[in-house]
Amino acid sequence: MYDDLADNIWGGLYESDGLLLHHEELVLYNPRNRKHLEEMPHFFEECARVSVEEPLGLGFGLFEVPGAHSKFGPLVSNYHRWQRKIKKMLDPRNLMESALYV
Repeated sequence: MYDDLADNIWGGLYESDGLLLHHEELVLYNPRNRKHLEEMPHFFEECARVSVEEPLGLGFGLFEVPGAHSKFGPLVSNYHRWQRKIKKMLDPRNLMESALYV
């Protein structure tokens, strides 16, 4: 990964029935560099670990780390259990790929 020596975070507020903040942070890496590719999963796992321990809320590691829903779920009303129940109801034969969202 490359350190661009800057905070390149961006985001915005959404208002509806409450208030939600969304922000994103860029991760720069060279996909042709084998070392970068090998380190990316570790980076995502570390982001997920810190987000749970601090707690920083649901992070982008949620979408990249297998099993992350089981780590974040207890922090957010055990949503992962509900996701699995809904998945089982909608897909009883388990035909849909669901590794990253259940």
